[in-house]
Amino acid sequence: LVAGVRGEAVVLARFGHLAAVATGIVIDAAAPAASAMPAPANEIDGFVYRKLVRGRLAPSPSCEDSTFLRRLVLDTRGRLPTVEEVREFAADPGADKRSRWIDRMLEGEPFVDLLAAEWAELLRIDPDRIEPKGAHRYTDWLREALRSGMPFDRLARELLLAKGSGFANPAANYWLVVRDPKVIAEN
Repeated sequence: LVAGVRGEAVVLARFGHLAAVATGIVIDAAAPAASAMPAPANEIDGFVYRKLVRGRLAPSPSCEDSTFLRRLVLDTRGRLPTVEEVREFAADPGADKRSRWIDRMLEGEPFVDLLAAEWAELLRIDPDRIEPKGAHRYTDWLREALRSGMPFDRLARELLLAKGSGFANPAANYWLVVRDPKVIAEN
């Protein structure tokens, strides 16, 4: 493989029923080693910083408050911040306001609704594919699982092991949406 720019790529190779994945990283041999990283504030920061060091990349500087708020509200509410939210955020003098606003945006129904809509699309919940009542029960089950903070491994296990009627056990609708084993395996 030849790369014109540095970065990371994943290559999937298939042969029959076998599959192998290889991850490659292209670095500029002349690039200096990454400088010291800031102290990670959480587990994700640590993961990101290790990847940056491997790629000989410096972390991006922090964005301006207005950019941060716009990204946060788009990612957690699916909309732009309101004028009131912009004013309130701008008037907040606290050094930890970003962390507090992240917590605030992750609370409540709007975030659950957005997350459930994204998962419903991923899981192909569609009343044209399954009975409308089944789609409704499946969506309600998914929304409640996300609202309650169900770990994703348990969510996946409940979907994959679901049996019975899609009305009595809404997770069983997973098996009704796509019936082709090859498509199920791909997803």
